[in-house]
Amino acid sequence: MAYLAPAPGMDEFMSSLTKRIITAVVLLIGVGSALYALPASTARYVLGAFVFIGVWEWSGFFARHSPSIRALYTLMMFGAGLLPLVTGASPGAGDPIIYIAVGWWLVVLCWLVFNSVAINSWGCALAGLLCLQPAWLSLARLMNMGEGVPLLLWFIGIVAAADIGAYFTGRRFGQRKLAPRVSPGKTWEGLGGGLLCAILVAVLGASWLNISLVVFAAVGAAVAGFSIVGDLTVSAFKRYAGLKDSGRLLPGHGGVMDRIDGMVAALPVFVVTLLLTGVLDA
Repeated sequence: MAYLAPAPGMDEFMSSLTKRIITAVVLLIGVGSALYALPASTARYVLGAFVFIGVWEWSGFFARHSPSIRALYTLMMFGAGLLPLVTGASPGAGDPIIYIAVGWWLVVLCWLVFNSVAINSWGCALAGLLCLQPAWLSLARLMNMGEGVPLLLWFIGIVAAADIGAYFTGRRFGQRKLAPRVSPGKTWEGLGGGLLCAILVAVLGASWLNISLVVFAAVGAAVAGFSIVGDLTVSAFKRYAGLKDSGRLLPGHGGVMDRIDGMVAALPVFVVTLLLTGVLDA
């Protein structure tokens, strides 16, 4: 039976909640300022740097004690991610991969529900490719659009709202465990709270970006749901590696993957939803 962590005291609860809120504010203000100040081509590389720091941290899930393997894996992933930029590929060239990634995340969802596939080093390395490369392509796709920056900030706001809402409602009202073998602290009540908060932020974004309410509902629900799938997936690989955090780059917050785990899964879903609803040009 999986260990179920006891509910935190009020001080610990508020401390963790405050960290989540501060992280969300810093991401929105910091990333937003950088994106509006930098040329689009430069901004893509800055955002890509965060993704590939995440690649380095991911390599620690299966090769923590082998720096050479980690370096080789990171360089190979970096090269694959850089290829579409240096070859001048059209903005939609990576769309098929982004669509396939949504299917991959649906498979991951089934794996999390049934937990029928054991994790090994090779599977972990392959999962990193399937998780992180489509996220990078999705990010580049957004940044190639005229409305890319506000759309990305809207996306970050939705994911942050889902995280904060899920944590607050889960800790205060959570009873039924969502995935006890992967992440014992997450509950169905938290999932519901995260979805509601994400949809609320999506409503605000819809009015700001002049997007229909039907689209906002689809985007908010899809992004929130898959951000939780991403969170659970990274938790599963950290558990396999015996790690509490993916890294130590961000004091008090762990590593980059600990901050972008939900975004990695939700980015392809976000882009596909915008493509299907016509917000992004196919």
